[in-house]
Amino acid sequence: MEKKIAVQQFQIDYQCDDCKEGLMRPIGNVIEGSDPPLYPHICNNCGEKEINFEVMYPYSVMEEVDGERTNFLDKYDEDKEFKNIKVLKDDKFWIVFRTELTLMDEFKHIDFQSMDKERDVAIDWLKAQGVRKKNYKSFFKNWLRRGHPPKEGQKMVY
Repeated sequence: MEKKIAVQQFQIDYQCDDCKEGLMRPIGNVIEGSDPPLYPHICNNCGEKEINFEVMYPYSVMEEVDGERTNFLDKYDEDKEFKNIKVLKDDKFWIVFRTELTLMDEFKHIDFQSMDKERDVAIDWLKAQGVRKKNYKSFFKNWLRRGHPPKEGQKMVY
């Protein structure tokens, strides 16, 4: 059984220990032969010190949200509001829906930027075709399942 959990996304960054202003940014690939893998970083402000981390900064994490935000999801998810075109056009609904999609195994390989681009393309396609859908959530999931965005070397077909 699917279960919906409200989440909030956070970006984790590492502030330079030397200048206290810059952020550490990766400067290359993983260091060969390191166990655990290490990634070289340098400060984007002072550029003074190279540090190796076990993660590449910045990175994102999602945490479960409780209370009011969960109520927001419950309030809008059940029926027409989330099936309505608002789910694609209204940013408030879109952010919740997009996050929900990235938690599903079949869509977790699609990053937010690609999903935002596909949303715009799907809306343009709907307008150009003069098409209305009963359930825009299902429409967009099927849009993504049919190869939007296309895999590498694949042409876009509408």
